[in-house]
Amino acid sequence: MSLIKQPQCKKQATLTNEKLLQPVLDALPDGVYITDGNGVTVTINKAYERITGLQRHRVFGKHMQDLVWEGYISNSVSLEVIRERQPFTGVQTIKGNRKIVVSGNPVFDENGMLEYVKSSVRDLTALLRAKHAEEQLEQQVEGLERKLISNALSLYGSTRAAAASLGINQSTLVKKRQNFQSTSKDIT
Repeated sequence: MSLIKQPQCKKQATLTNEKLLQPVLDALPDGVYITDGNGVTVTINKAYERITGLQRHRVFGKHMQDLVWEGYISNSVSLEVIRERQPFTGVQTIKGNRKIVVSGNPVFDENGMLEYVKSSVRDLTALLRAKHAEEQLEQQVEGLERKLISNALSLYGSTRAAAASLGINQSTLVKKRQNFQSTSKDIT
C-alpha cells in the first residue's frame, strides 16, 4: 500500500506533477523552456525569465511561431526540434538585443510520440561583451608594443641594442617588427 495519494485522473496527475516540477526548474541556474509536442509553451523557469527578460505569463500557452512573429525571439529551436524530431542547438536574439544559445531536446512518450520539447538556455551577451573587451585590450597591448619597439629602435639605432634594452632576443624583435610592417603600420 502506497502512502502517496495517487491522482484520480491523468489531468489531475499532470497538474500535480507540474506543481512539483516548477520549483525544481526554478532552482536551476540555466534557463529552461518547455513546449508541448506542437510547439505551445508549457512553462519556463525563473532563470529563463532573468536571462531573456520574458515573463512566464507573457509566453505561457503561446505557440513558438507566434513568439517569433511578435518579435520576442528571432527564431525557434523548439520548432526545429519538432520538425527534425532530434536535438538541435542554435543562437536566438531576444527582443532584438540579447543573444542566447538554445539547446532543444525532444521528449517522446512510450509510443514514440513527441510529447515535449525541453530547451536549455544560456546567455551569450556577457560572453560576447567579454570577448569584445578582450579583443580591444589585445589591440591596445599591440599598439603599446609597437610604440615601445619603435621608440627603442629610434633610441638605440640598431635591432641588437634595441632588443637588449627590451630584454628580448634580436630575432624576436625582427619578427615582431616584420609582423607590424605586414599589418601596414610601419615602424621606423
